[in-house]
Amino acid sequence: MRVTRSSTDSGSTVRLADIARVAGVSSATVSYALTGANGVSAPTRQRILRIARRLGYVANRHAAALRSRRSLLLGVLVTDIKNPFFAEIVSGIESAASANQYRVMLCVTRDGSVDEARHLQMLLEHNVDGLIIVPVACDPEGTYRNVRLLKAFQRRQIPIQCIVDGIRGLRTGRILTDVYKGTRLVVEHLIGLGHRHIAYFSQPFVKVRKGGRHAGYYDALQAFGVPARPELMIEAGLTPRDAYERTRWFVRRKIFFTAAVYPNDYMAVGGLRALRESGLNVPRDVSVTGFDDVEWARYCEVPLTTVRFPARELGERCVMELMRYIHADQDPDRSMCDIVLPPTLVVRESTAPPPGAAQS
Repeated sequence: MRVTRSSTDSGSTVRLADIARVAGVSSATVSYALTGANGVSAPTRQRILRIARRLGYVANRHAAALRSRRSLLLGVLVTDIKNPFFAEIVSGIESAASANQYRVMLCVTRDGSVDEARHLQMLLEHNVDGLIIVPVACDPEGTYRNVRLLKAFQRRQIPIQCIVDGIRGLRTGRILTDVYKGTRLVVEHLIGLGHRHIAYFSQPFVKVRKGGRHAGYYDALQAFGVPARPELMIEAGLTPRDAYERTRWFVRRKIFFTAAVYPNDYMAVGGLRALRESGLNVPRDVSVTGFDDVEWARYCEVPLTTVRFPARELGERCVMELMRYIHADQDPDRSMCDIVLPPTLVVRESTAPPPGAAQS
């Protein structure tokens, strides 16, 4: 391992032996202290680190990677970094990666298979040690357009960790959110308040997996004997603008409804604005729910009832699973597995009994 002086010094290279001479310890002790390895007392480690900061040197991670035959890089594909739920997941990924001395190569695919293929090829060329996909962009049957490139990762024994969904025909690790149960929670909450006319603003129908959100919506209605009305299932896109425009369109159709369910908080904000501009009060005229419980859901003009998933934990757990697989020599029997994080209903001011409901 080599370290170099900062730009404020002479620019000469400093070796571990130089650090050891100043600290009065062996080069091996310096190496252990700088890498956080066992075998060095806390006072000695702190003294070595203080000397390191005073001399102004930087660890040569490239040399360390060459020695370990690893790139110390994790590739991350994310469809939309503007979505605060995905942004929080990426924040958790970056934090956990940094704690493990890894760097993150972030690729924003904008949900396009051609752009995604270009990014995947680039990550292969950089020989990343692991790949994370946030979320997996599959059709409802689990078909993934760039599966050929993912198989190239697997041939190189590069582990793949998927968030939200998996990929049919590939052995990957998965960190899943139970969207079926989460959807049932919000719909059953609305039914419990007395709502029987619940509009569901869906993500594009071609992206909704069987047994997921739609099943949760219909099963909740059926469990409470509420008739399903097909006209209350509205395809609304993926963004706040999509939700805003489709909500305005839906209100203009004058279809009776007393509650609106959105597939994420990001879209619920667009829906809230459209309802307000249409002269409807939330929650007096229409109750509104979101999904994910991003940080600002509680700070909306009307604090949002939603379903909480621990987004940052999703990212952190994903990295920890990759680390265990990458270091499989320490646990040779370990295989990649599924982890399902349960949802929690968070009730705020955006939901209330429907107009005219008897108050207890």
